Amino acid sequence: MGTAYRKTGTTLPTARELAAMGEAARRERDRLLAAHPHLQAYQREIDRVLAAAVTQENRMAALGLMMGAKLNELKAQMMRLEACTRTLAGTVEN
Repeated sequence: MGTAYRKTGTTLPTARELAAMGEAARRERDRLLAAHPHLQAYQREIDRVLAAAVTQENRMAALGLMMGAKLNELKAQMMRLEACTRTLAGTVEN
C-alpha cells in the first residue's frame, strides 16, 4: 500500500498501484468502445486534445471543458425531450 498523505491521513497509491489502475481503466475503456463503437470518434477527439496538453493541469482542464460541453449537450437534449413529452401529454389529454 502507498504512503500516508499528511493532510488527510489517507494513503496515496504506489506507482505500481497507479499503473495497475491505469491499465484496468484502459481495459474498461476498450470494452466500452467495443460495445459502443459510435463512441470511438469521441475517444479519438479526447486522445487528440490530451496529446496537445503538455502538463497534467492542462490535461485536467481540457477534460473538464470537454465534460462540461457534453453535459451542456445532454441538457439541451433533455430539454427537447421534455418539450416533446409535454406535447405528447397535451395530445393524449385532448
